[in-house]
Amino acid sequence: MARDGRCSLCPSNGECQAAHRRRRAAGARLQAHGVSPVTLSPLRLQRYDTASSASRANTRIGVFPGMFFIPVFLFGLSSAIDSTAGVRLKC
Repeated sequence: MARDGRCSLCPSNGECQAAHRRRRAAGARLQAHGVSPVTLSPLRLQRYDTASSASRANTRIGVFPGMFFIPVFLFGLSSAIDSTAGVRLKC
């Protein structure tokens, strides 16, 4: 966390305040038992997107069929159930 109170890993200031509060409390508990709080974060990781722009575009394009076909299926399912509700088979 920076000196101004902002997290260097989070895009917005209020996004992870609870997580930082829990981490500080856990660090205080560790210090009370004589363990360094540095053991809570042995590795410093950074997130970055390795996908190409074409791959991200393909993912977005792949979502569109689901956005169109699933509602059509659901609306058609209700009418199919209603149309067959009173039909009885006589053997």
